[in-house]
Amino acid sequence: MCVPLPDSAGKCRRVVLKMNPADIAYVALIFESYDHIGVPRTIDKVNGVVEALVAPDFLDDARRIVKALDAEVESLEVILM
Repeated sequence: MCVPLPDSAGKCRRVVLKMNPADIAYVALIFESYDHIGVPRTIDKVNGVVEALVAPDFLDDARRIVKALDAEVESLEVILM
C-alpha cells in the first residue's frame, strides 16, 4: 500500500479529481473501500479537489474506478492521472 509519507510519496501516482464539493466524501469512500487502492485526501474542499495517492500496481484499477465514478458523479473532472 502506498502511504503519503515523504520517503514513499515518490513511488505513488497522483490521481487528482475535481467535483462538486458535496461528492467529496463519496469519492473518498470509494477509493478507500476498494481494498485501499488509493489513499484519498482533500486538497481544496471549497472547490471540490481531491487527490488519491495510488501505488503503481493499482493504477489500472484506479483508472477503472475513475471511469465508473464519471458515470455516477456529476461534473467529475480528471485533473491529473
